[in-house]
Amino acid sequence: MASRVEATRSFVRQKQEPTLLGTLRITPEPLPADGKANAAVTGEQVTARVTLIVPNELEYVMVEVPKPAGCEPLNPLSGYDATLREVTSAKDQVPSNSAAEGRSIYREEHDDQSVFFIDALAAGDWEIVFSLRATTPGDFRALPAEASAMYVPEVRANSDAQRVRIERRDDGR
Repeated sequence: MASRVEATRSFVRQKQEPTLLGTLRITPEPLPADGKANAAVTGEQVTARVTLIVPNELEYVMVEVPKPAGCEPLNPLSGYDATLREVTSAKDQVPSNSAAEGRSIYREEHDDQSVFFIDALAAGDWEIVFSLRATTPGDFRALPAEASAMYVPEVRANSDAQRVRIERRDDGR
């Protein structure tokens, strides 16, 4: 019997608020999956998180994450700039953005999606974290993320589709 892998995806906007000292305070704020409540603002960084629940150890896992329209990757070049972290409890679903946590994994950038390659994945709950920038205002759909064992195609998982709303900045940009 094949492993039953589960996948979920979420977006967290990095809300920028000016302080009395003239600096910016950046506060992580989850974006709802239905896109109805708070929205990202053009120019803001949006952290994408793909959570994988893996019951058995896997090798050579590929995770395809379609980009929501209105967002672009912070780094348009492929490379080792995504992070894979183990999620140890429900409280860790929104971990800190410390680069010291987790390990770097390869991200291959395409026009419509980012593809991540993981050589070995132990059983447990894992999270892929990478950054996007909100660029275009509007109400957009984010297609489901898909995880699969590259050499065992029966082992696969899809996340739900989501809505992402991006609003224009107050200063008109």
